[in-house]
Amino acid sequence: MNFSRVELSDDDQAFQDELRTFLKTIVTDDVIARDRETGENFDEGVHLALGEAGYLAADFNDEAHGGFSRLQRRIWNLEIGRAHPPWFHWGTTAMVARAVVLFGSQELKDEVLSRILSKHFPLGYTEPERGSDVATCKTRAVRDGDGWIINGSKMFTSNAQNASYVFLVTNTDQGAPKHQNLTMFLVPLDSSGVEIQPLRTIDGDRTNITYYSDVRVDDKYRIGDVNGGWSVLREALNDEHGTVEREADGLDKVAAMTEHVLLLAQAVDKIAAVASDDESVKYRLGRSIAKMKRR
Repeated sequence: MNFSRVELSDDDQAFQDELRTFLKTIVTDDVIARDRETGENFDEGVHLALGEAGYLAADFNDEAHGGFSRLQRRIWNLEIGRAHPPWFHWGTTAMVARAVVLFGSQELKDEVLSRILSKHFPLGYTEPERGSDVATCKTRAVRDGDGWIINGSKMFTSNAQNASYVFLVTNTDQGAPKHQNLTMFLVPLDSSGVEIQPLRTIDGDRTNITYYSDVRVDDKYRIGDVNGGWSVLREALNDEHGTVEREADGLDKVAAMTEHVLLLAQAVDKIAAVASDDESVKYRLGRSIAKMKRR
């Protein structure tokens, strides 16, 4: 395996320099301080600036449709991680938008895809007391004329307080076998009956509990077939977890949220630098890193 430094072309070097400079201008000390105070991991100004500069569109699209080249995308992912911008919800928004492209109606595509550079789409998967097995979903969606009535609740709907829609997994047939009773919706969060309550994690970051009480949504917001939601959800989960086909050149991002891995690596480096004179600490730190890499 070759670990030598990649030699960039003049154009790619210019792209990296321009991006790095731009990120320094928008990810200011005030932005970082505000994020630490609020724990929201999101800054509207940073998100809009990246959209207006064309970076988000280039990240969302492939190279054939005006997006980044493969090397530029790798540079983009690395520089975003290094700059520590409070904007990690973009990965979720792009992931949901791709599901809309693949499974949504034309009417929904027309409404949503024109707004993805300025709007945010969190995930409505996990439910209270049900853990990470989303296939045990109890949030119900019941047919009502040309629409649906949704009742239930979701945990860890991060950034819902700043979002426009939630990518919601529902149960549309309680008598059907597991994985054959799920239907996905993109629910507008300004709908009557939606309630968003803040929930603080142990380190002070904000996520949310969202409640859905007789929320009526039009059928156009359904993504994929009725009771065919597992196929839609599986596609999104593959993107999030990195279980999709990758090129062999190592330039692909491992998964949708791998910025967090870079942050962890930088934190480990800082700890290692401080502990470099203590052999026992170095040994335990090395063992911990090795265990993390095996998982």
